[in-house]
Amino acid sequence: MVDLLDEAVAALGDDQELSPLGHTLLKVRDETRETLRALGTARDSEAYEAARRHCLVHAGACCLHTWLWRREALGGLAADRAWLSAALRRVVERLGFPVGPDREAEERLVRRLTDLDDDDRAFSLVPLRLAPQHRGPAPGRA
Repeated sequence: MVDLLDEAVAALGDDQELSPLGHTLLKVRDETRETLRALGTARDSEAYEAARRHCLVHAGACCLHTWLWRREALGGLAADRAWLSAALRRVVERLGFPVGPDREAEERLVRRLTDLDDDDRAFSLVPLRLAPQHRGPAPGRA
């Protein structure tokens, strides 16, 4: 996933919101690779921090690849760029780059959550129905 990140970011084209987030992932990926190469087999705090950053870049790459290449097949929430915007912003924030929230995306996701609750579906990129008993009282409660 991380090796194919260049192509995925290029596929965003000139998207003014998502492209800068993708380019941040590329920058961190390259810096992290260099750090890991320099550290070799060291197991110190710097190595663990580099590994943490690599994991975050991998998570962002997975989100981007899923949205680019699977959104049409999955449909529903997976096709909505709102989840991708929120996910990439969260990853980039965790990497230490402050980015503002995407209020429009957040509002769309909240509306989707409300709609899913009324329709007995899970909040998931893969459309999943909840079992009918999910609304019943918890065991041991009256």
